Amino acid sequence: MGVKANFRWHFIYSILYVWTFIAHRLYYRRITVVGLEKIPADTPVIYAPNHQNALMDPLAVAFAARRQLAFLARADIFQKPAVARLLNMLQILKFLPLNPFVI
Repeated sequence: MGVKANFRWHFIYSILYVWTFIAHRLYYRRITVVGLEKIPADTPVIYAPNHQNALMDPLAVAFAARRQLAFLARADIFQKPAVARLLNMLQILKFLPLNPFVI
């Protein structure tokens, strides 16, 4: 009894995915994924990498997951309309903290 997440792949998202996948594979020649069979394929999953490398960890999760992901970002970076359109196209969602003083 899972809920299926339906995200539309945007054309530019697909192009960027392929380019970053190739660059990631060129830089990291060998990648080992442990426990991939334990992740359900038909239900939503929250991946929470916790590491200081804020760029490469989400990319590693994105390429190992073999499904389209939606990322969270601070809500204040969505203030400019052009940036908001780009982030929405890349399936990046606004993160609104419960405490407005924490960002």
